[in-house]
Amino acid sequence: MDFETLINVFESHIPFNAHLGIKVELLEKGRCRLRVPFQPHLVGDPLRPAMHGGVMSTLADAAGGLAVVRLTAAETTVRRSQQGPRHERNSDGYDWQGDRHPAC
Repeated sequence: MDFETLINVFESHIPFNAHLGIKVELLEKGRCRLRVPFQPHLVGDPLRPAMHGGVMSTLADAAGGLAVVRLTAAETTVRRSQQGPRHERNSDGYDWQGDRHPAC
């Protein structure tokens, strides 16, 4: 499976990933960067606002799994956006990112 197909399956064909709006920003050997766009229904603490811990856990789990899958593939790097700050402000709030480097 080529990397664009892998990314498409990961983002669009895994129902929970699609529900959260998870996007792959970087995919290289043993590493990926994912982004969850700000969505008001994902806020767990409305006073800050902070993302719900379950979303953060899902992001970490998904990033780790995709990074491990990528370890078994050919040498290629896919970058879908420029690397930016860890939290990026948009008009609605913050987008959240997760980087994962599995220890294998």
